[in-house]
Amino acid sequence: KKKNFYPWLELLKVSVLVILLLFNFSTIVNKTQFISRGDAISIDELENGDILFLHTGLADSFLPGYWSHIGLIVGTDGNNVSVIESTTNGVHLLSLSDFIGDGRISVAKSINLTFQSKEIIVNFAKDKLNLPYDFYLIDKQIIGEKYYCSELIWASYQQVGIDIDKNPGFFIKYFNAVAPQEIFGDDDLIIYHVTRDLENEISNS
Repeated sequence: KKKNFYPWLELLKVSVLVILLLFNFSTIVNKTQFISRGDAISIDELENGDILFLHTGLADSFLPGYWSHIGLIVGTDGNNVSVIESTTNGVHLLSLSDFIGDGRISVAKSINLTFQSKEIIVNFAKDKLNLPYDFYLIDKQIIGEKYYCSELIWASYQQVGIDIDKNPGFFIKYFNAVAPQEIFGDDDLIIYHVTRDLENEISNS
């Protein structure tokens, strides 16, 4: 009986998640409340360990919140900024311009993060390069063999004792997972606004 019960429990979890996503899609018109706040930031102020939030348009309607994807800056050399992210292609590196694409971004910096802490965060994320994507989007883990985007960034910050999940326990909208929008709303982070001009400059570089 126990063997037969587990698949039904997983099916129930997925069914509830689908219902929540459909509800979220129906409230797309209210998503502008999540758009970036804070002071404007320039490209030369970007540092290793900074968090990038990405909004790409209609496809985001199926996910809770305005920001549906997230990455971590792991290398800066003038205008050459490297980002690590996890997508359905797994954990990989890419340029900042490729990360942005045609989307909108915001930047978050952690309060009082030391240089050593930034290195720990970046090195943890780099150690996960080439791991596969985690499609189990209703839970999170610090140490694992696969990661979804916000799970990877959250786990990286956990290495220095910082929990950037605004709702660290069970939350009806996200279950036990950690979503980009939850990280965006966490009090441990300072959010910076990225102007459209800067986004265009980066995308065309």
